Amino acid sequence: MFPRSTRIAANIIIAVASISSLKSFHVWAQTNDETYYCQYLDYPPTAPGEDLTGPTHTCTCSSSGSGHWTNCRPITASSTTNAEAQGQTIVDIAVANDDFTTLVTAVQAAGLGEALSSAGPFTVFAPTNEAFAALPEGVLESLLGDTDALSEILRYHVVEGKVLAGDIPDFLSSGTLLDGQQIELVSDSSGVTVNGANVIAADVEASNGVIHVIDEVLIPDGVLNSDTASNTIVDIAVATDATSTLVQAVLAADPAVIETLSGPGPYTVFAPTNDAFAALPDDVLNELLADPDSLTKILLYHVVPGKVESKDIPKYFEAETLLEQEMVLERGYGNSWWCNWFDFEGCSETVTINEDASVVIPDVFADNGIIHVIDDVLIPAL
Repeated sequence: MFPRSTRIAANIIIAVASISSLKSFHVWAQTNDETYYCQYLDYPPTAPGEDLTGPTHTCTCSSSGSGHWTNCRPITASSTTNAEAQGQTIVDIAVANDDFTTLVTAVQAAGLGEALSSAGPFTVFAPTNEAFAALPEGVLESLLGDTDALSEILRYHVVEGKVLAGDIPDFLSSGTLLDGQQIELVSDSSGVTVNGANVIAADVEASNGVIHVIDEVLIPDGVLNSDTASNTIVDIAVATDATSTLVQAVLAADPAVIETLSGPGPYTVFAPTNDAFAALPDDVLNELLADPDSLTKILLYHVVPGKVESKDIPKYFEAETLLEQEMVLERGYGNSWWCNWFDFEGCSETVTINEDASVVIPDVFADNGIIHVIDDVLIPAL
């Protein structure tokens, strides 16, 4: 999702303006009737839909009430123009921006500069330098020496056509320039994610399309060698004593389950503890271990495509699982009416699934997603 951070101000980049020059814009965390105002330095809070002019830029507080700055434009003699009017292509904008130096190096190494400078239009999900730096050690260097794999990864970040953030529906599975590989876009009041990666600056318009800046590198299926993923969801589960029963179940299910959860993802797994499995009625676990088809369905019901951190789960959300059945995620204070009515420091929010299961350990990060440990086994309609 768009994080409430200083980087969100960089929603519009003209070739001479970098994201880093706008980092002092940030979001005011206090709400008014569930509506977020926007804040910049010591200026008064800005209401949704209103503009604020700072020392170097004018930005608009999102009319959605999410508290995000949008449409930031430099205060210069040319501020009435934009990249599209100036004929600046996606490549021109990337080359002129210090936050995209690694991306530019990768595009040049893969020989894609000419293609991304053509008429298009294209929608590019552009990882920052920090996103590339967060790849496992040695992966970036390996990719720069393997132009075929590098080209596949970069093409996976590009969609044909010009898709602005406001035009993205609640959920969209979109084809990319990498044939046969799709990305999953999710849009809500907090912003947009792509395969779980956050769009941290949206709608950077170019003459041949639009750029959305993201905070992770998207990895398509089958591109990286398996030895580059050293800390997958399966690796973590195997190494954790409290999820040994879950590992036993995964091994007894269809082999596709372990293949999926060892793949690039990203996935969000709600992982029941050993105690959760032990709390099932007598003989149910043994029956499931002997019934791979039913066991596979139950396990897939615990997995959501994309990487969903606990902080990004809203008060109520119906999430599609790999079983193609929905689970209901809710954030709140459980049955504590005191905390639900009053916001005291001693109150701590929790996440529940289908009203019964609770997240007891959130945000266990893996190379291919995230795990939330839960205290109950989720049972879908079989």
